[in-house]
Amino acid sequence: MTDTQTRTLTAKDFETVYDDNHTFPFFEDENGYGIYGYGHIDKAEFARLVSEYDALAQFGPDDEITADDVNHTHAKVIEVADLDYEWRLEFAPESADTIPVTWVQR
Repeated sequence: MTDTQTRTLTAKDFETVYDDNHTFPFFEDENGYGIYGYGHIDKAEFARLVSEYDALAQFGPDDEITADDVNHTHAKVIEVADLDYEWRLEFAPESADTIPVTWVQR
């Protein structure tokens, strides 16, 4: 596929399996600054889960993530060829070609 084609993703594509006891409904970007979940997840719950993940990974901002830090938006899923990953998100206005995304910037 080229970098202009899209693919269909599900919540499973966004999961991070931390260990046998912890699976989170989001992934970190390659720099660890953004965390992205599939769908419009409750903001307070998303903040709680990001904080739990950060505590387990012993990583995170000095201030705890709160619901006020969490955003709901939409994004296109873009296939990427010849890179270390298969797809990327590109924020876009809601349309038939976008998916709902919950995200937080660290």
